[in-house]
Amino acid sequence: MRFERFLVDFIPRSGLIYEDHQRVRLLGRNEHDACVLRALIGEGIIKTGKLTRAEITAAKHKVEGALCAVFAAGCAPEYRAFLHHWDVPNFEENLRRQATWTRALGENVFTQLIHAFVNARLAWNRRPQYPYDKSEHSALAKQIDIFLESVGDDWVAAEEFHHNCAYYGGFDDDDNLNAADSMAHSMNGSNSDGSDVDMENLDSILHCDV
Repeated sequence: MRFERFLVDFIPRSGLIYEDHQRVRLLGRNEHDACVLRALIGEGIIKTGKLTRAEITAAKHKVEGALCAVFAAGCAPEYRAFLHHWDVPNFEENLRRQATWTRALGENVFTQLIHAFVNARLAWNRRPQYPYDKSEHSALAKQIDIFLESVGDDWVAAEEFHHNCAYYGGFDDDDNLNAADSMAHSMNGSNSDGSDVDMENLDSILHCDV
């Protein structure tokens, strides 16, 4: 029996504004959405077959819980430590490996997944929509806020560092530490608690195609 549901049927909406194409898919390509859906089905988070309304509602709660767990894990010191060394790839790779269903995803798909939800939350922050009271937002939206408060400064700086390396062809090994320290000082000042996260800068980095 063909499963006639899509990933977008199970993702939270409150407090998140997705890009236009995300009415039919969450990620950039349909097959990437299918990868995530298969991983969630394989973990038993989503059932196959014809689902009742109650089963769809239950699946949505389970999906949201699984997504919240990913962002909550990213706040842990052992994951944040990678960002202190500008190591975005290892931060995201270790985050990907923290759950069975995320381990079933490729690195590119997992990175897209994380960025899609962060971008959706940042989009709501730029253009608030009903419900305006954040206390009424989805658990995922609230968890993303906690994630950004926890790792935001480090993630912004590390993402920009890697973006600049890709765009300008990278730094020489001898210059890496000095470049990183200089960038950290210019972007974050002396803050390391995420209290002054540069959301506009993060948003532009996550949307940038290199």
